[in-house]
Amino acid sequence: MSLMRYCLLCLLLFCTALGIAHAEELPSEARQLTLRFLQDRDCGEAAMAAFPESEQRFEARLAEIQPPDAQAAARAERAAALARRSADCADLNHIVSSASVMADPDSSKRLGSAAAQGDPLALLLAQGSIMDGDSFRRLAAQLIDSGDAEAIARIGWVLATRQDRDQFGIDRANLIVADTWLLLGCEFGLDCGAGSRAVDHFCLVRMVCGHPDLAAAIRASRGEEGSAEVVESRDELLQRIRQRGAASLFPTYASGS
Repeated sequence: MSLMRYCLLCLLLFCTALGIAHAEELPSEARQLTLRFLQDRDCGEAAMAAFPESEQRFEARLAEIQPPDAQAAARAERAAALARRSADCADLNHIVSSASVMADPDSSKRLGSAAAQGDPLALLLAQGSIMDGDSFRRLAAQLIDSGDAEAIARIGWVLATRQDRDQFGIDRANLIVADTWLLLGCEFGLDCGAGSRAVDHFCLVRMVCGHPDLAAAIRASRGEEGSAEVVESRDELLQRIRQRGAASLFPTYASGS
């Protein structure tokens, strides 16, 4: 093979690889439905936060945790988070109070459709809390191995709601495990900076606003000791994944494979 033909072949292979990588990065139709479902949930959280009762709780919380000279910035960030998460919500029919959201049936249908089309994040959100243990372990390991940051970040929420959570070392439904996996998602590329979905969630739901990233928001929400527990748990998960693979986090699935 001549040098010219060899170079052309290398260029063709390189461009083909770029095309494949680009295609894989493009969200599928099913993932688009799942992302719309997550946006719908953002809309519900923003609607809850907009109630006067929620505003009063935020102000009480603000007085507890923020010095007076930092309160104006926190209020401004809460207003910005409300604006971001209220965008494109006009067609939704959530039933919302200051303490709960009953989701628009069409939003739930979108998630169900995405799951039926095979989006693993949709499957996690729609069925992860009720599927059998082996199926859940298999799905969770698949999501971690694929590096799906959006899905990895939500594994903890699902774990905390499963009836068999004791098999995963969780003695009760709690936010420690949810925050741990959410923070783990940052290591896989989840947007965890100011203005991200994760940080806005902490602002609108946990009522800690004005922080530069998710780690700082968790620290403000939990205090130094509580946030240190989350970070330590995140580091342990990350180390096990890197050293022994995702399946090592779920012993029953690993031994049964």
